[in-house]
Amino acid sequence: MTSALELMSPTNLNKTSMNYTESCILTMTMYRTGDLDPFSIDLRMVNTSNSSDYFDLNSFSISSGSPEPNTRNQTIGPLNSTTAGKTFKVMWWWRNNNTSQTPGLYYLDTGLRLTINPLSQPMGDIVIDSVTINPSNIIIGQTSLINITVRNRADNDTFDFFPYLTRITPSGLKYLTPTTRNNISIAGGNTANLNFSVTANTGDEGNWDLTLDWDSDGGASDTEITTYRLIIGGIPDISLVSSSFNPTQINIGQQTIISARVKNTGGASGVFSIFPQIKNNGNTIDISPVWRPTINSGEEQSYNWSFTPAAGQEANYSLQIYTLNHSTSQNKTLITDDILSVNSTTPTNPNPAISITSPTEPFIGKKGEVIIFSGTIINNGTTGIVWWQAKNGSAVLKQESYSMTAGEQKSIAFDFTMLKDRDVIIIEAGYGSVYGQNFTFSKDLLLSSGEGKSFLIPALIIAGAGLGGLLYFLVRRKKKK
Repeated sequence: MTSALELMSPTNLNKTSMNYTESCILTMTMYRTGDLDPFSIDLRMVNTSNSSDYFDLNSFSISSGSPEPNTRNQTIGPLNSTTAGKTFKVMWWWRNNNTSQTPGLYYLDTGLRLTINPLSQPMGDIVIDSVTINPSNIIIGQTSLINITVRNRADNDTFDFFPYLTRITPSGLKYLTPTTRNNISIAGGNTANLNFSVTANTGDEGNWDLTLDWDSDGGASDTEITTYRLIIGGIPDISLVSSSFNPTQINIGQQTIISARVKNTGGASGVFSIFPQIKNNGNTIDISPVWRPTINSGEEQSYNWSFTPAAGQEANYSLQIYTLNHSTSQNKTLITDDILSVNSTTPTNPNPAISITSPTEPFIGKKGEVIIFSGTIINNGTTGIVWWQAKNGSAVLKQESYSMTAGEQKSIAFDFTMLKDRDVIIIEAGYGSVYGQNFTFSKDLLLSSGEGKSFLIPALIIAGAGLGGLLYFLVRRKKKK
């Protein structure tokens, strides 16, 4: 029987790519199967594009009578410059040393691949050995540090180097001059480092290629656009889409829901913290913030908070949304026109109100789609029987009633199948044992398929101790053909 070699986990390269002047470590554990004859092993690096292009490293032997696992740490590199720009399969090959058996060569592919970074295209006698861009992705106001290692292969000529960045635009080649840089001269046969920094300003958004100008004492000159790149993104920014108090009038000890929908109108994703504030005559009440949600560029997100005024807080309050942009360490206050009236009257009846938390507005669906709504009903009044219902026209989608204590909350849910491009659901709440009497809450949910536009025009609000409701007209704008 001929000896064989098998791998045990883990088999690992601590790098999957590197410059040819660098090195990496291959860690692997192997063991023998078959007979116990000694055999020698070589590490072979085979070009994935050309199997006849390979080189061998580190020959060693496993002696007879050693079937136990062998753990090896093999250093790969530094390598010859001819390996630059190639990807190699990491393989082992071995030969049986027992001359009494038929000699044979055997191969084992580890499954690992090592890419040797390409040299920047040689500019005559000039070679860029390595480039570091840290970080390689920044936003406006941030700075990237760039280091280039340049080698002069000429014997008797000195070169001067000038690094900068370029990108192609519809109007032609655009240049970005480094904020700081060291232009250097390199004598023949020497290597030197060029260090410079780039700070991104407004208008610099885009992908920038590292570019190097050089000229020599002998009169030669050239420009090289390398394959190394700095990406400059836009600044994340936040704006207000909509906001509300619900309800807008409450008594001491009752609760209102504060809602805000915001949008990242900037050119990059950002991390924000969002702080609602209600204000009256210079007095500010801070509401618990939403900490550090990530909002992608162009994305909208909705948030809800609750506020229950205490004794002495009777007043009319305005709402503003204070935001902190953690990506730029800048703050921004979003002013709304929402007003909350807090009265000192103690309620004498149950006073239910409803907040729909899912889905978020605007309510957009498709014809035939079932939309599931969920939210919360809260009793802002005294203990008693409350009811709520969801209707589409005269059709009742769902009704529920139960006894609720003062301040108690319950989860509610109902579903609706869209049969038209636009539709309206009315959610109502009140107190007592008869649905549709003693209204305390009414809200219209406007649904759209996203085509065309609809407008909901409030026409009449009837409010009183026993009745409150909303009549509406739905005006549809026809799509242009």
